[in-house]
Amino acid sequence: MSDKKFVIAYISIISILVLIVTGILYYLSRIFEHNSFEAIIQRQIINNSLYGTALNENVFAYKLELIKQSKPKVIALGSSRVLQLREEFFNTSFISAGNAMNTLNEGQYFLEKMLKFHQPELILLGLDIWWFHPHFPNNAKAPYHSIT
Repeated sequence: MSDKKFVIAYISIISILVLIVTGILYYLSRIFEHNSFEAIIQRQIINNSLYGTALNENVFAYKLELIKQSKPKVIALGSSRVLQLREEFFNTSFISAGNAMNTLNEGQYFLEKMLKFHQPELILLGLDIWWFHPHFPNNAKAPYHSIT
């Protein structure tokens, strides 16, 4: 292969890769997969829509931002078990912070951060029995807390 053909092939491959990566990032932006939690929740409130992510595991920060923007009177905090509670069950504003608490210390940390900007009238706590076992890891912060 001559040098000219090699350079053309090299530039073509790099250009195609750049286009693919740009396309993927544009697509992820359009479906709000890598936007900030603030932007996601603003869109969610405007469109009265649900949010589910395929790539982001930081439910902790998402639920904090949701409470910050919604300022509900009732909050349910706990593991996935409190996700069954719905706003329709209450005659006031409600947010489920289910999955934002995976240990007792993480729940305390969540409440400390939340109380800095909002104090709801009622907090329902869903506690899993194994959280009280002495050998269960009871971390306040998890690696996914740093995902923004």
